[in-house]
Amino acid sequence: MECYNPLNDIAMLEKFFKDKRATKKHLEAPMLKERDEFLTFKLNQGRSQKRLLSIADYLLIIVEKLNLTDDDYRKVSIQEIEKAATEWSVYKMKRYKRHKPVPTAKKYFFEIAFVWLERIGRLDDLYTDKENILNRLFCQRRFRIRYLTYPMLSERISHLEKWENAGAARFTLREMSSYQLHIIDLLHIDDGRMITHEEICKAANAWMVSNPNRSADANIIHCRENFMVYAKDWLSSMGKYIPPTESFPLKENVMSYLVWLKESKGYSLQTVNMRYNMLKNFMTDMAPVNMHNISPQTLDTYIIHRSERDGCSRRTIANTVSVLRDFFSFGYMKGWNSDILIAALNRPRTYRHEDIPSYVPWETTRSILVKKSQDTGNGIRDYAIFLLLAIYGLRSSEVTGLKLTDIDWRKEQIFIRRAKSGRPQIMPLLPVVGEAILRYIKEVRYNKGKCEYLFLGRLAPHRPLTGGALNRMTRTELRKTGVVLKHYGPHSFRHGCATKLINTGFSLKEIADLFGHVRLDTTRTYAKADLTTLREVANMEWEDLV
Repeated sequence: MECYNPLNDIAMLEKFFKDKRATKKHLEAPMLKERDEFLTFKLNQGRSQKRLLSIADYLLIIVEKLNLTDDDYRKVSIQEIEKAATEWSVYKMKRYKRHKPVPTAKKYFFEIAFVWLERIGRLDDLYTDKENILNRLFCQRRFRIRYLTYPMLSERISHLEKWENAGAARFTLREMSSYQLHIIDLLHIDDGRMITHEEICKAANAWMVSNPNRSADANIIHCRENFMVYAKDWLSSMGKYIPPTESFPLKENVMSYLVWLKESKGYSLQTVNMRYNMLKNFMTDMAPVNMHNISPQTLDTYIIHRSERDGCSRRTIANTVSVLRDFFSFGYMKGWNSDILIAALNRPRTYRHEDIPSYVPWETTRSILVKKSQDTGNGIRDYAIFLLLAIYGLRSSEVTGLKLTDIDWRKEQIFIRRAKSGRPQIMPLLPVVGEAILRYIKEVRYNKGKCEYLFLGRLAPHRPLTGGALNRMTRTELRKTGVVLKHYGPHSFRHGCATKLINTGFSLKEIADLFGHVRLDTTRTYAKADLTTLREVANMEWEDLV
């Protein structure tokens, strides 16, 4: 291998340095070949001789301050360059007897060192590795340096990679990385402390006012909303966010009652949340100072408000009364209130089978399925969902709770977790349903995020589909058909499925097994909607039976 001969470059260096002592100094310093190549590169870029002299001098200083040698091939980090540049600016301050460090000296040192070390492959891999998401998001050197030298680098990269894996767009990732820096500056989260919701609101207001890019009122509000969203999301992923506490009168009593329901009576989380909302509404509307402040008149006033002001049905009022009675029974057991409140609560009379279920006619269901089978894009996902609702009669939470592992393609089976009873159930996977789900997984579903749930949202970060989104989807499709229903939610398809099966001739036991009902009385509700059988009974020749 041919050795590098410094004498070959004396002619070129003499063009730069007329002083022989300066030429000798540059030739004897380490890393001559690398410095010479960089000067030639800058010369070919059209740099002036004065600029080349300055670069050559800075290269000597960089070699000295960073302790670079020909035999040592270590990688240099930006932190080392930053420290050396600061020391050099302080040195120039003392040399020229200035009061503050020279910012231009630090800037030139840093820029020349970064470009040179990157060119010769001596810069830390963190700043050259294309796998680093920040290097991929920002191509310009000044932006890369800014984002890679800011505090909490690993935490920022981890959060950005999570969103990238969830399918976030490049623009969103760049915007998020920018807001991360503002969040660090305004909330000082690099000290590891927990951040409250109130602190985020205060910081968002400060950012809204100080943001130099705002140009209109709409942009100001948009900046504040973005700051709030990105701050809460990032802090929550790090476990540093303290959400706002929801307060209402006698909350401690309500929470004590709910803990008793879950731990002592074994109520499900869904039931506990439902009772929490009902009791919270009662306490918020009546605003009692203490439990002894609640009187029978207070209860009567609330029940009247629920009926007249809120327009609640008789069954809703009955459920509310039942919850309040149970709560005050617990309070009487704890000594919070007297038994007068329990006796004052009377449920309105209801009948077990008084309401005819609101169901989607099978002709309407069929028209929706035919239309959805021809859709593309997100309609492919909706088609698979409508099939599960219409054919299997699944509840909303049973659809959104389906996971990829719940489908056994070899055995052609689907595993269902029943929402109410919690009992598992294995059902045959019908070909039309299996083909629809498989098409959704192959063509539409975002599979890079490795989410275990089957149905995902349309927008990044592609979280599992929620019950609210499913409810909006079914309501929109049903209203397009023009059918008049009491309820337009996904449960109306369950009622329609049961009604269709009854009219087809299936027994209550078979339908109960399909729907996961524990008692036949639950399934018997749908027999009221068996209009076909009712018409046959009405058309019977009663004279022959007399």
